Amino acid sequence: MRRFSFPRLLPCGSLAVLVPVLAGYTISCGSKTVSSTTSSQSSAGATTYYVNCGTGNDANSGTSTSAPWESLDKVNSTTFQPGDSVFFARGAVCNGQLKPKGSGSSSAVITLADYGDGPLPVISAGTNQSALTLFDQSYWEIKNLETTGGDPYGIWVTGNTANAVIHHIYLSNVVVHDVTGTPTQKPSGLIVFHTTGTGESFDDVLVDGASAYNTSQWAGIYADGAMWSSPAGIKGTNITFRNCTVHDVGGDGIVIHITRNALIEKCTAYNTGQTTVTSIGTPSAIWNWDCDTCTVQFNEAYLSHTPTNNDGGDFDSDDYNNNITIQYNYGHDADGYCVSVFGAGGQDTNVNTTIRYNVCSNNGRHPNKAGQGDFFYSTWDGGTILNSQVYNNTSYWNPANSTAYALNVQSAFDSSKPNYFVNNIIFTTVPGMENYSTTSSRGLTSDYNIYWYTGSPQWQANAVNYGSLGDWQGAMGMDSHSLFTDPLLNSPTYHDVGRPTTAFTLATGSPAVNAGWNMGNMGDQDFFGNALPKSGTVDIGADQAP
Repeated sequence: MRRFSFPRLLPCGSLAVLVPVLAGYTISCGSKTVSSTTSSQSSAGATTYYVNCGTGNDANSGTSTSAPWESLDKVNSTTFQPGDSVFFARGAVCNGQLKPKGSGSSSAVITLADYGDGPLPVISAGTNQSALTLFDQSYWEIKNLETTGGDPYGIWVTGNTANAVIHHIYLSNVVVHDVTGTPTQKPSGLIVFHTTGTGESFDDVLVDGASAYNTSQWAGIYADGAMWSSPAGIKGTNITFRNCTVHDVGGDGIVIHITRNALIEKCTAYNTGQTTVTSIGTPSAIWNWDCDTCTVQFNEAYLSHTPTNNDGGDFDSDDYNNNITIQYNYGHDADGYCVSVFGAGGQDTNVNTTIRYNVCSNNGRHPNKAGQGDFFYSTWDGGTILNSQVYNNTSYWNPANSTAYALNVQSAFDSSKPNYFVNNIIFTTVPGMENYSTTSSRGLTSDYNIYWYTGSPQWQANAVNYGSLGDWQGAMGMDSHSLFTDPLLNSPTYHDVGRPTTAFTLATGSPAVNAGWNMGNMGDQDFFGNALPKSGTVDIGADQAP
């Protein structure tokens, strides 16, 4: 419901880490004892500082590992210059709030990282507002750092300068946890990008390989590209969250708002929406709002919860979105839906949403929230959906409420461009296949789908029930090429943690093979990485059989 050029990558275990801007760095993964420091490769005129909260002394110069500073106060009182580096000793814990000063430049970023051996350096915030804050600062790269505590933030990147742009903030291989307090607004939680300057925005934000967990505040990883109240047209630009894991959070898992060119990929979010606070919104695992040209792909979301009967879903294209692609994701065991398309507040407030090659399994786990369906369209306050394309997804629909429908359409559509629900497999344990709640919902065209239930199925439109696919086809003029038959899926009830590799693939003889509609421009691959044909017939569902 309504709620308020990247660096080259190298593999590092299951993560990817940034190739540092400054030469001479090596890579550090998790708590491995590999230093990322070097003072000989600093930019001309730049200084490298060292901090060891266990053995340092603030009377030291801080410019060598043998004479490090001791406290965060010393760091916070220093204004760092372009190209400077600040390294914290591994194995040491610094108590308080880290709030360094200064900005880098496009050619000389400021680096905040680690040195030495042992576990990651820790910033322990206690009850401070945050463990780490950047305020109206640009060109910082922060890596290999752990924070704990803070209320209401763990890492908080913010500012308050009207119409300013905060550039190039990169976080990699950070671990952020145990942020406390009761949420009073959505921009709160473990890693938060949010400014209070009217018209202020972010450009070039990257969070890569972050682990963010355990907060009673709202979000795991959250970004407002610009202020909600900014003048029309002002958005953040180029925000990427990649290879991140978020879990056990009060509200949303991973979200990007008010941004052009955003990407959320290869992330995992689970045990989200655990708050009892109902006054500031309804959470889901991974979603976008007011996002223009944004992609959500190769993610896993599960155990998504909500304190109300709305949301608690895996993936959501929310209102004011334009050119959204949700693809190659795995969503399972949510209280509510797998994927949703929402629009509110005026005509065509969700435009060009594409949802394709996703696997949805065992969602609708809460009986009061299962009614949203696995695929959920909803509009309100005069909103309409324009040119939504939901195709080649596979759903195992096993809701806790036996009256819930796999596809639930409670929305108005702008039919000046077609809205399609095609080439999908719905394999259910309950009768409900599709429900169109209003006459305006018929702006969605459903066809070339496979439906399967071992009992007597049911379709519904405007509270009228249809007990067979034939009756539905005759009454609605839709699904003329769809089938009611067993799709012959391998392991169709799989809903374990971890992306399926063979489950939901098409078994030999599947009626889904070559039975789909080639819509053109359907992408390059299916959920499993198989290449898609450039012409000719396609299969139904998330698997394109070899």
